[in-house]
Amino acid sequence: MGDYLGLYYPFIDFRDEAWLKLTSLYWDRMARIVPAGYGLRDSSTVAEFKDGGYVLDYHPSGALGAPAKAFRALLVSHGERLAQRYGLHLRESWPDDPSTLHSRAAQFGDTRLAYVFGPKIAAELIDDLEALGLAQRGGARDPRWIGMHPRLEAMYMTALADSMAARRKAQPVSDDALSHIGIGDVTMEGLAEALLDDDGEPPPIPSRAAEQLMAGLAINMVVPANLEDLPARRLLDFRDQYAGERAAFQDQIHAMVASLDTDGIGDPDALRDHLQIRYEKLLQPPLADLKRRLREVRIDTTTAVMNIKTTAPAGLTGVGLLMLHTRPLIGTGAVALGVWGVWHGQRRTRRTLLSERPATSYLYQLET
Repeated sequence: MGDYLGLYYPFIDFRDEAWLKLTSLYWDRMARIVPAGYGLRDSSTVAEFKDGGYVLDYHPSGALGAPAKAFRALLVSHGERLAQRYGLHLRESWPDDPSTLHSRAAQFGDTRLAYVFGPKIAAELIDDLEALGLAQRGGARDPRWIGMHPRLEAMYMTALADSMAARRKAQPVSDDALSHIGIGDVTMEGLAEALLDDDGEPPPIPSRAAEQLMAGLAINMVVPANLEDLPARRLLDFRDQYAGERAAFQDQIHAMVASLDTDGIGDPDALRDHLQIRYEKLLQPPLADLKRRLREVRIDTTTAVMNIKTTAPAGLTGVGLLMLHTRPLIGTGAVALGVWGVWHGQRRTRRTLLSERPATSYLYQLET
């Protein structure tokens, strides 16, 4: 499929470091949308991922035109209907927005609204939204934040992410893949269908969201339980060491999802069931087989070393087993040479087994 460049949205700051660490085991790079004037407050983990080249900052300049054009056309043709459904005069009946409650926007804004940092929206679109009562500036403390109905904000950020991703050959990525699943074409018709369609049928889940879920499912099955405690540097080193295996794993996940034809599935629970079945059929068996074969190599090696040990002089008792687990330190005598040959053969066989199925090998290395 080429390079796996993710574009994180709808937020600027990463909300979940454990999620970011998990993505580093699948994606080649993870970019985020950082407009001019925004003061990043990166944790030490995010800063280390950025210094290591995994996290990238993308400015939205050049990508604001397409969503602005589509939204402005939508406001001309459907402005009244949008105001009847998403107008701020209705906010008294809206629940608090969970994302706003836990963001810096809550410090100055209405917690029932969702907020977009103003430089991520074309100025003329902000004016049009305000004129229809669909948006308001954040307040005296920081008027750059633009508040609106959470559904309207979600559609705008999806449109912006799709526009930016298309320009950079990236894939939009959310820490909640099924909450922001895209709108297809960033057009007035596509936005109208997403915001005003009353038939109650959920849109089909695109393959990109399914692929993200499949990768997360497979990796979550094998990663250490303490992943959130692992330092970013260790994960960056792992990425460097197994870059080839990661590429093979990416190709396998992409092919698995493509063969499933997920575009017609609109039920998130059904999609998860299909992906779980696909994992159990196509990923779990070869991983179990690889573990079994590697275990057999260890058993055969131990047996061979024990056979050498039984013929060794008393002074060398126990040396063979020590050499099985550490690089041999003794270089003289037939016993030492024999153990070295067994140890070297085990290493060679293990490398061969791991190279036969690089995608499966990647999951094995993650687990061990």
